[in-house]
Amino acid sequence: MNKNAKIGIIDAIIMTLLCISADAAQIIADLSIAIPVVGEVLPLAAWAYGLAISGIVLFWLIMKGVSTKWFLGGAGIDLIPFVNILPGTTAAIIATIIEDNLPEKTKAVTSLVSKAVNPLEK
Repeated sequence: MNKNAKIGIIDAIIMTLLCISADAAQIIADLSIAIPVVGEVLPLAAWAYGLAISGIVLFWLIMKGVSTKWFLGGAGIDLIPFVNILPGTTAAIIATIIEDNLPEKTKAVTSLVSKAVNPLEK
């Protein structure tokens, strides 16, 4: 791991487990839509749980001083109905952790490449 990384191994494990639990709740809720009573209540409860977990992890990342661009993109995927069955939050936190642990030289190269791909971004 990078010595300059702001996310430690314990933080990474806890954040990943929280995101996995939110994605698992969303998958179970989306698959239970066909059940009469449960299919009405469970998606709302899973949405509220996922929103709370995303808020907690986002606050945690901001307090650590980590870039939140990957996490916000993955959490945004969870707002789209029926696409939220994909583990977007878990993939987003893993991408955020990987980006935080990259060496500074690699971060400079990736920022140059992203500016070349999207010239409107400053």
